Amino acid sequence: MQFRLNDASQDLAVSIDLARKAIAQAAAALINPGDSVIIDAGSSNLYLAEALARRADCPITVVFPFPAGLDKLGPAKHINLIAIGGTLDRESQKLLGQPGRNSH
Repeated sequence: MQFRLNDASQDLAVSIDLARKAIAQAAAALINPGDSVIIDAGSSNLYLAEALARRADCPITVVFPFPAGLDKLGPAKHINLIAIGGTLDRESQKLLGQPGRNSH
């Protein structure tokens, strides 16, 4: 049996996604050239990474512990990337553990 969302649930999911994107855009607008930012894993933060990648006028440093961040931020030449290492937790899609605590 295939699970299907009803129209109200789908509308809510779309609304939540649009809100996350709007929050990410607003957060990206607060970041100034030369700033350093730490972005944790999560869908909202992935939208923030996308928004920052589009801001070619804003050279910054981003520290992140999630592999999807590299996909979004890697091509953005105006962003200095620092990836925190560790063991991949597949549920959270985040790198965890001692290597991340010891990186600098």
